[in-house]
Amino acid sequence: MPKLLRRSVLALAIATMSAAAGPSLAQTPEVTLFKVVSAKDELVIGIARDELAAMGGGAPVEAIARQIAKAGHMAVWNYAPRRDAQGAARLTPVQRVVIFANGIVRIEPHNADGPIQPPPR
Repeated sequence: MPKLLRRSVLALAIATMSAAAGPSLAQTPEVTLFKVVSAKDELVIGIARDELAAMGGGAPVEAIARQIAKAGHMAVWNYAPRRDAQGAARLTPVQRVVIFANGIVRIEPHNADGPIQPPPR
């Protein structure tokens, strides 16, 4: 097999494996991540599947917006990158925070590059 063809096949195989592995690692079914943007700050938050389901139907971002507009605030888990016991990077819940409707500029889905640790129960 010519060297160029072998490299192309190898590159295609690696790209296919990366694409197949990416989505399964990026979002766990237990937690969905969002980026909350304010005038001063950006915050990555995670909302558990059962909390999201309790907010009602529709797109997850719209459900969060409805909940915050209705209550004026919402308690969520703040997520940040940390290393686990084996040294692998993962997004973990750092602390429970409250976000307020009057400070939010936008909420958007956040795609993680690695595994996500579910929040404590």
